[in-house]
Amino acid sequence: MKKNNSLISVIIIVSLILLGMLCVSQLKINRDLSMRLSERRKELAMAEDVSRRLDELEKEDKDIKQKQEAMSLQVPFNEKQPFNFIRAFIQAGTSAGLKEIKINVLKDTQSIVSEGFIPIRLELICSSAFSSLLVFLKQLTAMERLVNVDMLKV
Repeated sequence: MKKNNSLISVIIIVSLILLGMLCVSQLKINRDLSMRLSERRKELAMAEDVSRRLDELEKEDKDIKQKQEAMSLQVPFNEKQPFNFIRAFIQAGTSAGLKEIKINVLKDTQSIVSEGFIPIRLELICSSAFSSLLVFLKQLTAMERLVNVDMLKV
């Protein structure tokens, strides 16, 4: 009986030791998992910040592209033959009441301006009333394209 009790005591002690080791290993695993979780949360927060910044940059990029498109309508880059501009010029002159419209494209001594666009010099010869000329000039200011009147002979 004493032998049985000793054996049972040894089994209980070994079981308690194994149970204690299991608890210690579970605590260690729990601590490691908690550390990994906190690291992943930090990484997630950084990824969310990066994602937010990416969205902002994409929006800025879209805005910049829209501004570039608007600017290219105002001042087309590297346009050597301004057929659309001359057509719009003639239409504006006709609708304003200008008569006998002649447009000459002048050779410019300057080539490309530092901003990257080529200025197009035009000479407009027409006959009309002063009020029609005034209406024409107002239409030029309303054009989508940038227009600069350097000289006006009446």
